Amino acid sequence: MHADMQKAVQGAKASDLKSIQNKPPLLRGNEIIEYPTNQETLTERYTDEAVSFIKKNKKKPFFLYMAHSFPHVPIYVGAKFKGSSGTSPYYDAIQEIDWSVGEILKTLKENGLDKNTVVIFTSDNGPNSFGSAKPLRGHKFDEYEGGQRVPAVIWAPGKIKAGTESSELLSSLDVFPTIANWAGIAMPKNRVYDGYNVSDFLEGKTTKSPRNEMFYLCVSRENLSIYLGK
Repeated sequence: MHADMQKAVQGAKASDLKSIQNKPPLLRGNEIIEYPTNQETLTERYTDEAVSFIKKNKKKPFFLYMAHSFPHVPIYVGAKFKGSSGTSPYYDAIQEIDWSVGEILKTLKENGLDKNTVVIFTSDNGPNSFGSAKPLRGHKFDEYEGGQRVPAVIWAPGKIKAGTESSELLSSLDVFPTIANWAGIAMPKNRVYDGYNVSDFLEGKTTKSPRNEMFYLCVSRENLSIYLGK
């Protein structure tokens, strides 16, 4: 444990942990390299790490999973993007994420990887109370579409026709079998998968998604909901 973090934890009473609340450690592998983390620099540092990873692995197949910390609360924004949206820190954070995506795509192009790399940009849930899913109703944790339905952009030159749009039902659960298929990797047969291989749909070989429904649990209402796509 990082010395500063150990000191903070030991000094906090079990009944009062406010001294370490919202002060996460920053890890590289299993090692804590910074505590408390300067969260205003996270988006930029994540981006730098992603760019470095791509450059180091450009001569071989690679998989990069990049999950931004923001706009999850508490929201922090880099100095270059504070006030950039003209509205609130939430949208400032979105502005910085937009910059981050641009840096990663630029790196792929500069290293000749833009013709054989699949890029998927999506979210795990709808916005929190600081954002909006309009015209959909609801936020994160809701069973309304605003809490469950999220945008997804998939960039795959040579596989997906540019400018293609669809309202067919897909899930992030479908990413694993789809990417495995595109990579020519056989999936183990001794288990059941929640995801579908949707490569034929994404490539335009069919206009219908193989997914007909999506189950989800609303944590605040303790009921299981099902969304029927067809």
